[in-house]
Amino acid sequence: GSQAMQILLEGAGIGFGDEVIVPAYACSPTASAVAITGAVPVFADVGAGDACLLPSEVERLITSKTRAIIAVHLGGMPCDMEALNRVAKRHSILLLEDCSHAHGAEFLERRAGSLGNGAIFSFGSGMNMTCGEGGIIVTGSYELYAECWHLHTSGRALAGSSEFGGTVLMGT
Repeated sequence: GSQAMQILLEGAGIGFGDEVIVPAYACSPTASAVAITGAVPVFADVGAGDACLLPSEVERLITSKTRAIIAVHLGGMPCDMEALNRVAKRHSILLLEDCSHAHGAEFLERRAGSLGNGAIFSFGSGMNMTCGEGGIIVTGSYELYAECWHLHTSGRALAGSSEFGGTVLMGT
């Protein structure tokens, strides 16, 4: 899940000098993935009842360097994605989801992972759905999918590539 978030951020073009708003209360890999890309995690307060980002606090922290918000659906409790989407759209920034603790969770009859511009799920041993270790990225954007694919597969092209060909960029 940690590396999935890193790839999602890098695939979205987030890097050095950018700011990404993350919850002040969440597992460290969310903020660590931001820092690994060279961006700066900006910590926002969370609600006392659900430990989810407070949209008003997120909006207060947005600067000209802010490129994304990461909503962490902690303990299966989805954030107020309706309000966070309004904030993200108003400022033309990405809204990403960390669904590591939210397999199967819903917000307004939509599944976690389908509520922002992209999302990750973790399958680590401490998560509700495990497979040893690993993660997955989901998005409705073909462009974001393609960038994440390139990064994850050592730069291989999406279509028509072979095991030893089709390199289009450096991968991670």
